[in-house]
Amino acid sequence: MNNSPTHKMDKIITKNEKDNFFYSTSIIIYEKIERVWEFLVNPFYFQKILSKEFTNFKYKQKASSFLPGDEIFFYWLGVSNIHTKLLSKIENSSSKRLIYDVFLDIGIFYRKTCILYKVTNNNTTLLKIIVSKIPNKEYEDDNFISFIKLNPNLYVSTFENLNKLVKTSSDNLYQIESFIVNKSRNVSWDITTDFQKLSEINPKIGKNFKCRGNKFKKDSFIKCIYLDKYTFFIIKDVEQKKNKNKWVYALETIGSDVDYIKQEIQIWINKINENKSQISIIHIFKQLISKKYLDEFQNKKSEILKSIKDYINNM
Repeated sequence: MNNSPTHKMDKIITKNEKDNFFYSTSIIIYEKIERVWEFLVNPFYFQKILSKEFTNFKYKQKASSFLPGDEIFFYWLGVSNIHTKLLSKIENSSSKRLIYDVFLDIGIFYRKTCILYKVTNNNTTLLKIIVSKIPNKEYEDDNFISFIKLNPNLYVSTFENLNKLVKTSSDNLYQIESFIVNKSRNVSWDITTDFQKLSEINPKIGKNFKCRGNKFKKDSFIKCIYLDKYTFFIIKDVEQKKNKNKWVYALETIGSDVDYIKQEIQIWINKINENKSQISIIHIFKQLISKKYLDEFQNKKSEILKSIKDYINNM
């Protein structure tokens, strides 16, 4: 397959055609939507995908990934300081979006929406950028449209750089494995979130799991012994709503006495019917890893998940 990005450039829409819309452009990236998203929402990677004419990057953050209210500051060489504020972050299985307001010292301001769409091919993602007006702001439309036409790097430079970054980091950031068990969602949830039980099923995940606080409450801590050293996690998210088919439990490493790759671990439990469920284990690595590491990790993970699957089915 050709892994080069495919562009689709839309025309600029004038004020007479649609009041709030200035411009949109899109690109096809031959990667999973979840993997592209992880690069797009991580401030560390955001800095890397900026064009070289943008410098002095500063990030006013709340967490390790973008959250509404976060602010980004950088300087466009020879032109202006730029202030970007994240307004919204929306995640669904088939589409994801970030919405920013962007302000330049030279009197230019606009709303920038980045949208990812999952294409029919699961390994393909459409990334679209829309530039529009900020509500309740006055604009000289003709001047702004001329500025956009002359300075496309200001709002679309992330395309090529994002695609290059995703490709050059190998296929190493996002790893998922799933299996189906002949047990209800409740049973699957109880087992896969009982880490001490999991360690008894397969000690390779670690041992002596202990939680400080409620393990089903966000920001609680879990520690265990892995390779005879302590490893620590923080609970990032717990979604267990009865009216939703998918339940999610997410935790992230916050420190280790051993060389434990920084990562987020997500457990998804999907209800198939009253007596069957699907278990998915997702690892989102927060640092670049080698192909060799990923291969070894995947083999070890497959062995562990097989033992868990056999245990649950034979209960």
